[in-house]
Amino acid sequence: MVLTGLHLYFLLLLGLLLLLHLSSSLSFREISNQNDADVKRSQFPDGLKEGIFKMARASATGMFSLTFKPTQGGSIGIIASSHMFEPLRDEEIDRKAVSRILAFVLGWMFDPLVYGDYPPEMRQYLGTELPSFSHEETKLIRGSTDFIGINHYSTLYAKDCIHSACSSGSNHAIKGFVYTTGERDGIPIGEPSGNPEFFVVPEGMEKLINYVKERYKNMPIYVTENGYAPPREQSKQVEDLLQDVKRIEYHKGYLAALARAIKNGADVRGYFVWSLIDNLEWIDGFGTMFGLYYVDRQTLDRTPKLSARWYKNFLTNITTPSDISSSKKKFFVTRSQNRRVQIY
Repeated sequence: MVLTGLHLYFLLLLGLLLLLHLSSSLSFREISNQNDADVKRSQFPDGLKEGIFKMARASATGMFSLTFKPTQGGSIGIIASSHMFEPLRDEEIDRKAVSRILAFVLGWMFDPLVYGDYPPEMRQYLGTELPSFSHEETKLIRGSTDFIGINHYSTLYAKDCIHSACSSGSNHAIKGFVYTTGERDGIPIGEPSGNPEFFVVPEGMEKLINYVKERYKNMPIYVTENGYAPPREQSKQVEDLLQDVKRIEYHKGYLAALARAIKNGADVRGYFVWSLIDNLEWIDGFGTMFGLYYVDRQTLDRTPKLSARWYKNFLTNITTPSDISSSKKKFFVTRSQNRRVQIY
């Protein structure tokens, strides 16, 4: 397996080097708010970068499948991070905006690997600005993923920016000419958390998994990230952080939604909590805490939170009275012998 990893990383590295060289070669159209035909150009090289990455990845996948998989087994997949989306207004253009942004966020990543080309929704609005694959390239990349990985935390509202006025910067090509927000008429879509774009909307998990199931003919799915960080409070005591009932409620709700998708036929093979310990959350620093374990930044001691004990019990099919009473919901989730979650 070491050789497999080295070859994969080597081929991906070649692709990334090409990205740096070609990053200024492509521009995408950005549709203005006033007129569909009023198109202005903006530098947006990500499409070409992403296309080169797919080719490098497909080459590595093909080599792995031919050379190593017959004797070593294993599978290769790819992961995309995505919110679920709901129409901001009860209008057809916002319902279409939901479909469009999902195609631009998830379809952009997965469609070429499953079907050999970019989503029709992207082709419709980006036209020839979107890279094209040759016949041989299509044969190489089509079917080059064994599973789909989804990082999912929350749901946002989506508003059309093709036929509607949107604030400046909200209709960039990368988002499918859609404005997203967590509020409607000043009311948040769900309970806020420690990330300003992450709201607690469990049903979004079920809807997103169902969307992936339908779009990709029920390929194996792994939920590779899902987690909760409490709102940042400077004065919060360590003991309060350890009694993380809100995190338990979050995971119960999202796991129940995932269970419903599974009962509806989704081929979900795994679920991963983000994260094991509180860690450096990129530009958010250490103040946004997703961990099941609290980390003392002075001593680096790690202390299990209430959620760590709950999750251990969940994985071992142990349900305690405190587990059930920690949630106001009228359900609990457990793990069956075939390693799939069930809702009761």
